[in-house]
Amino acid sequence: MFVRLSIHPTIQAHGLAVAQMRREHEIAVRFFIAVAVGVIEARAAHPAELPMPTGGDEFVSA
Repeated sequence: MFVRLSIHPTIQAHGLAVAQMRREHEIAVRFFIAVAVGVIEARAAHPAELPMPTGGDEFVSA
């Protein structure tokens, strides 16, 4: 005798939504890491062309 178990549609939709959010979060984290690594590599390759930020002082007129 076989018993077919069914998942309520609301629970199934929630599970799919959670899986989608996890995928989106993983993509966002990978993108952030890629940008950070790119900035670090660019600063290492051309330190004079990419000055370190000074906290906005460069925009204050004397």
